[in-house]
Amino acid sequence: AGALESYRADLAIAEKLASQDPGNAGWQRDLSVSHEKIGDVRQAQGDLAGALESYKSSFELMLPLLVKDPGNTLWQRDLSVSHEKIGEVRQAQGDLAGALESYRASLAIREKLAAQDPGNAEWQRDLAVSYWRLAGMAGSGVTWRQVANAWQAMEDRSVLFPPDRWILAEAKRRAEMEAKE
Repeated sequence: AGALESYRADLAIAEKLASQDPGNAGWQRDLSVSHEKIGDVRQAQGDLAGALESYKSSFELMLPLLVKDPGNTLWQRDLSVSHEKIGEVRQAQGDLAGALESYRASLAIREKLAAQDPGNAEWQRDLAVSYWRLAGMAGSGVTWRQVANAWQAMEDRSVLFPPDRWILAEAKRRAEMEAKE
């Protein structure tokens, strides 16, 4: 409960600041991030309904920011993370159609970001993670070959983080198994 209480205190401060100056995009983003952190704790504690509520609050706070500044890549990434986290909870709740919808929405944003800056390791990794999540879901349309190719492309451009090399190897293994089916 310590982390949750700490994040709730942060949330209270963020809410106060955001309400005092609703036009301050930075404070609105901080409020969104506070909701996301509470969602992370709730999810870790097994409170899936509470986590989903927090993630949706975070998501809803990001939308107006992107309407005002649709080219802001940080906020686009934040929105992709919100979609992904909502998808994680939906998947854990057994709502596979809802999870698939959320993961695809995240993927669409991440594909655009990764294409804009192929040298941005974080965006390339986000994209590869999205492919990984979708390849594991029936009906996603994403193959393990696509996952392996995404991780290999990062390796080829020297943007694959060394601790992630096992993921490349596992994606290749799964792609080989998929090809044999």
